[in-house]
Amino acid sequence: MDVTFHADDGWFILRVGAILVQDGRVLMAHNDRDPFYYSVGGRVHLGESADDALWREVEEELGVAPSSQQLVAINENFFPMHQHEGEAHEICLYYMITMPPDWELDNGRESWADGVAGDMPMAEWYEWVPLDRFDEMQVYPAWLPAELAHPWVGIRHITTRE
Repeated sequence: MDVTFHADDGWFILRVGAILVQDGRVLMAHNDRDPFYYSVGGRVHLGESADDALWREVEEELGVAPSSQQLVAINENFFPMHQHEGEAHEICLYYMITMPPDWELDNGRESWADGVAGDMPMAEWYEWVPLDRFDEMQVYPAWLPAELAHPWVGIRHITTRE
């Protein structure tokens, strides 16, 4: 069971996100329903640590677990639910990850994910996005391109409202 629950006026979601940067590119996910790109990752299960959730999500989505991870940001995000009433309050723990040296992205790789509120299964694809193209695209988290432009030091707490 995911740490996602409905309250009278919205939803709460606990999520983990992976940031993978290689050769001036960032690995992002996208789907046919939404017009934006977003981080690899997903919801934490009840009783599961965020670290374990990250390893599970990356392995499910990319076919292999990361070789390393480092917590770099805590994002408290508030956004309107498009398919449901109310607002979502999402806390996402973002990790900078590395993959095993022999791992390569399968460009046709597809996985299945639930929608934001745990409904509407949808296919997801993964794509390397050049850092210099981020300004042409709608990307979530929206702060990612600006933050990647600087050396990452410590853990950042970022609050966003859409």
